[in-house]
Amino acid sequence: MKASIMILLAISFCMSQFSLAAQPVHVKVREIPPKKAQSEKPAYSPEHIRQLEIKAAQGDPSAQSSLATCYGRGNGIPKDYDKAFFWAEKAAQQNDPHAYFTLFTCYYQGFGCQKDMQKAIEALEKGALLGDANCQYNLAYFTYHGKLGIKKDMEKALELARQSSRQGHADALKFLSLAYINGEGVERNVPLALKYLEQAAKESNDPEYYTEMGNFYLLLCKKDNPLASMEKAEQCFSQAAKMGNVQAAKKYAQIQQLRTDASQLKQQMQPGDRDALLRLGQLYIHGIEGAPLDKKEGYRFILEAANLDSPEAQYLLGKAYESGNSVKKDVEQAVRWLRKSAAQHHAGAQNELGLLYIQGEGVERNEHAAFEHWKASAMQNHPLAQYNLAGLYMQGLGVEKNYKEASKWYQLSAQQGQQEALFLLGQLYLTGGPGMEKDEKKALKYFLLSAEQKNPDSMCILGELYMNGTPGLEKNWKEAEKWFQLSARHGNKKAIPFLRYLYMTGGPGLEKNYGEAAKWIQPLADEGDRESLDLLGQLCMFGGPGLEKDYGKAAKYLTIRAEQGDTSNFLNLGNLYVLGGNNLQQDFEKAREWWIKSALLNEADAQKNLGALYFNGDSVQKDYREAAKWFLQAARQGDADAQYSLGLIYDQGGHGIEPDRKEALTWYLKAAEQGHEEAKQKLNKADSGATAK
Repeated sequence: MKASIMILLAISFCMSQFSLAAQPVHVKVREIPPKKAQSEKPAYSPEHIRQLEIKAAQGDPSAQSSLATCYGRGNGIPKDYDKAFFWAEKAAQQNDPHAYFTLFTCYYQGFGCQKDMQKAIEALEKGALLGDANCQYNLAYFTYHGKLGIKKDMEKALELARQSSRQGHADALKFLSLAYINGEGVERNVPLALKYLEQAAKESNDPEYYTEMGNFYLLLCKKDNPLASMEKAEQCFSQAAKMGNVQAAKKYAQIQQLRTDASQLKQQMQPGDRDALLRLGQLYIHGIEGAPLDKKEGYRFILEAANLDSPEAQYLLGKAYESGNSVKKDVEQAVRWLRKSAAQHHAGAQNELGLLYIQGEGVERNEHAAFEHWKASAMQNHPLAQYNLAGLYMQGLGVEKNYKEASKWYQLSAQQGQQEALFLLGQLYLTGGPGMEKDEKKALKYFLLSAEQKNPDSMCILGELYMNGTPGLEKNWKEAEKWFQLSARHGNKKAIPFLRYLYMTGGPGLEKNYGEAAKWIQPLADEGDRESLDLLGQLCMFGGPGLEKDYGKAAKYLTIRAEQGDTSNFLNLGNLYVLGGNNLQQDFEKAREWWIKSALLNEADAQKNLGALYFNGDSVQKDYREAAKWFLQAARQGDADAQYSLGLIYDQGGHGIEPDRKEALTWYLKAAEQGHEEAKQKLNKADSGATAK
């Protein structure tokens, strides 16, 4: 009886060290989740249901599909998911396009059948191909976001959404609108985004869509977009309010009140009343939720007030010219108006001039002038000026270094809740910075105060302090978990590697939980972060506390890494396809393809596995010559299993190899010298005169 060689799956699992490098946060407009079928119909009459049942029994696919929908929604008939699934299957067998969306829902939710994501996706794909708008939209959503195991493909998703939108599917139209707002998968195009959103509102006649459109116009007003229109926002909110949307009604009332207040102020204002002009200008500029009623008109009133020597108006005008916000950017004009305001001791203007002097913007860089302006502003208790002044004392810019003065101004700024000062004092006390004695209790106090103001960096440092412990602070990984989670939820991606470390190692008060680690890594992996893709792939491959093995997901993430040019997981991908199971179809051919890529990079384990594949004839014809070729490459790298396998091939012969007892013993000896037990047994039999088999 001939021996078979086991494929020895050499799986590498590297626990990557986490990096603290900051990563940019991309803020997106809210995504639209997959929804139920578009257009809820009014309840059907009993007679209509009876007619559908007759036609469905006669084999009419359209009636079968409609009946399935009625049973699924409880439209004109009590809900019955078993019957919904039954009739949807019947209609789908005749390729009724609309039946496939009901089938998808049943398989996706487990309604009337066992949950089966693969069948759910197949139903969605078939329905989309046959032109069902609901299937097209939902498939677009899953493809766009790379969910349900579907490979992320923005271009394909957008084309599916376009197909659905041509049939007037409101969610698909909104989906396209958001894609063009975010500029993901397409070039950013606000006019086209607005067009799709308007069409979605008209098609759906849903107050939620009119509210969304009103909010969009408000956003455009905030961004000074040429398409901005407070009047159109008002119209949208009015329409949604008439349809019963409470949020829209509230915003419509706010705009109306704003217009009333502005009108009354104009009527009551006396000529030359600079304070009234200032209030009127601010009313127009600040508007509703930061969306101006009319910025151009607002700054006209501000200019009038500034010319009447209002220091606040002069400051606001200077800031507007500095930033180019609703007026053409002009730093010289900014300096002119800020100087006028500062001459009247306006603390904000003094602080702003200090910034311009330190940056050398609009004026020649002058550290001493910056110091004078910041000191004047700080003396008026301007918290940011106090913080800036402390920085000058700390670095010796425009004034002699004086750590005591720096500490004093940082403390004063912090007492007013200045977030930057609180955070910096925390750092200085933690490390014992210049002129400061190390005091971890004070550091903790300032980090906590900063964290209360939603400073994600302070939250992250608090997590580190509780994770590592200090002489005055006992290690508490549960508390560390809390702060790292808060930091991550406030957009600080630097906190995620710490969370990953906590969950994958476990520590005081916190058990290992690979499932939680995977949850936090997932968003980074979806964004294409290489380290996260690697680790998530390996976590899904091996499983562990709180996480079941999922070879399907593991193969998905490791394949993405391979497509990015990473070669380190070629071996693991081959191993996954040989193992199969856990949401992955066993596929020896794919395993062979990945192992060949790995073997050509001189990976001994891949070479050995390929040898076993050809020796056993798994998905390929048995070929000892090809097996020996791959075993030889691994054996030359000192792999004992490969050396033993070569001995076995030459001992047995066949399938393209002539038996060669001497060559077999040579390789048995090499393997035995490395402690290979089976090779030792072969040699012992040879020494006793027995024939090796």
